[in-house]
Amino acid sequence: MVDMILKNKFFLPLSENKISNVLDVGEARSLVWEKLCTPTYDQISSVITDLRGNLNQVLTEQKPYSRLVIAPCPDYIEALVPLFQIAFKEVVLIDQNKASQCWSGITIISSSDWSPIDTDLNFISTITDRIADIYRQFFSHSFCVHDLITRYCERSPSSKQKVESVVEGVGKYDNPVVYLSSTYMTTMKPTFDSLRKKGRQVVWIGSTQSGIGYGILGRDSIEADGAFSLLFPELLAVIKALSHFKMTILFCHESYIHPQWDMKLAYLSYLSGFLINCFFKSSNSFCQFIQLMYDPVKGAVSNMDYEEVALFSYKKMMKEADKIIFSSSSTMMSDLIANQNDIEKKNILNFYRYTYSVSEKVERKKEGIHLASISTMFDDFFEPSRAPAEHVVKSILDQKIHLHYYTKKSAYLDSFIDSLTTQQVQYFHIHDIILDPQKLVNELQQYHAGWAMGDVLAFYKIAASCRTREFQDLFQIFAPSTVATRSLVYAAAGLPVISHRSLIEYSHLFKESFHQMELSEVGYLGQAMREAEWSLLLEASKNKKNRYSIDNNIERLLSFIQ
Repeated sequence: MVDMILKNKFFLPLSENKISNVLDVGEARSLVWEKLCTPTYDQISSVITDLRGNLNQVLTEQKPYSRLVIAPCPDYIEALVPLFQIAFKEVVLIDQNKASQCWSGITIISSSDWSPIDTDLNFISTITDRIADIYRQFFSHSFCVHDLITRYCERSPSSKQKVESVVEGVGKYDNPVVYLSSTYMTTMKPTFDSLRKKGRQVVWIGSTQSGIGYGILGRDSIEADGAFSLLFPELLAVIKALSHFKMTILFCHESYIHPQWDMKLAYLSYLSGFLINCFFKSSNSFCQFIQLMYDPVKGAVSNMDYEEVALFSYKKMMKEADKIIFSSSSTMMSDLIANQNDIEKKNILNFYRYTYSVSEKVERKKEGIHLASISTMFDDFFEPSRAPAEHVVKSILDQKIHLHYYTKKSAYLDSFIDSLTTQQVQYFHIHDIILDPQKLVNELQQYHAGWAMGDVLAFYKIAASCRTREFQDLFQIFAPSTVATRSLVYAAAGLPVISHRSLIEYSHLFKESFHQMELSEVGYLGQAMREAEWSLLLEASKNKKNRYSIDNNIERLLSFIQ
């Protein structure tokens, strides 16, 4: 059970004068809590189904509401309408795009056909901020999905039982490595598997029940000594209950509030990271708290007026950690961050997201030239660092290079395929995403190179748009210091890595198995891959592949977290 005392303790660090003089503390509390408590639609469905008989009492807080107004109507709401009908005398459904549809005998209406009144209980059922804000303005009073989660965790016996079960499940291990991340990324699986081979117990505490996106494992697919899904208020209760328990925490702040290239969200993400760190350490003096940086800093192209508070929160988060692991950056970046924040370098480790060694030999294709790409190449979703590469892909195909693209099917992809010529289509091969890292590295052996190109200019543009010198410097060296997971997967499969000339760390890390080029040189790629030197590059890549195996690197991580 989560009460206000626990919530207030979580926000206690915001009462410091040097923080309140920089941040709007009231706004910070409200925004951070809302973001941390925003669930997935599956979680909302589970919570409402679990409440059942107590639904009216929990939602109304025992106030005399007899009519429930739900707006908008995401698809998950349809199956829950009968439960709402049992709990309330009348239910109204509002949605601009679904007006006139009928769910459980209720016809959905448009907001233009409804006049809000004070005696209604208005439930804003979306997790999309932009839409939620529109309905907040429409209703004079309302409650949102994060309010539902808070009330549920305060009052539900099931929530209390879940907390007790997790405490018991984690507490039976002796100094486990606890991966504290909302999601369980496939890119982290080899690291945790290797730790377990070395005798360390690994426990995941997150919130995602099922795989909800690119490269995310559902709980049932996680191989760990323990895997627990919690709502955020429940996590605080678990932390409090484990106050005398020895453990090593690997904490990924961006999994809880992902910045999404937005400086305001970056500010909230860093601030939440700082607060979670403080809460853990104030609750448990026996734990070692390690900040696991998936990226060293998060890029942003919108809401840049939040830059100063984002930098302030970032520095607070980085200084608070006992240790820091950079999983995609070289010492060029970590040294800069250490010097900017007066962090001892002995408390920093650059440990990349290595993958498995090849476990089953697959022969390389002998007919034609085959290039693999395991990361997005198109504008399927908003990702400024992955430049839309339609013209680049077409140039590759025109050179009669077989491009094997591992991705999800989408309308965007279908549209691109429709734009290809008959000859280009023959060289463009779509494969399903392989979430199993072992299966992926085995399969990639059959190709002649791995594509690890993006839009490095995105980070230089961010640097130019920043006003603070610290962020300017961080984004200026972001690309040269980066080590993307896909490059390590290609290298572990024995493939040459194709990427930018400006990626300095690649030239050191991959050495003989690195082909440098820029996007404007793509028309030369076919000639380069057909020259005799490429055979030497392939042979060198094959001979050096084991150096990128997680098992051959894990001792450095073990020594760091001891």
